[in-house]
Amino acid sequence: MWKLFLMTFFIIVSTYSFAEWVVIEKNKNEGITRYVDISTIKKNKNKVRMVDLIDYKIKRKALDDKFLSIKIVQEYDCNNARKRILTFNTYNGNMGKGGVIYRDTSPNEWTIIPSFNSTRFNLWEIACNK
Repeated sequence: MWKLFLMTFFIIVSTYSFAEWVVIEKNKNEGITRYVDISTIKKNKNKVRMVDLIDYKIKRKALDDKFLSIKIVQEYDCNNARKRILTFNTYNGNMGKGGVIYRDTSPNEWTIIPSFNSTRFNLWEIACNK
């Protein structure tokens, strides 16, 4: 019985711990790959929340800390073409793994989405057209 419980538990945990990361931008010169997690898209009327991740090949430095990845929860206003960062975490490992180096949970101000051919526009389009 205990083995069955453990197997069920690990299946459930592993199912929810795997993100559906999709590459949306890759810059080999800067060693940056940007992903979105399609499974995190949550719509509420004209607003959408989505998690994206920036992964670095070489550690970046912010303040006194070095990190290899950033997970960002953003909110998109689909009617007014704007977005804001709700929270973000920096991690000492790639793909949001390892320990959290820094956490910011204070939402930013809304910013306008620039026109075509920008990462912000691509993220807004993914969030609002899913």
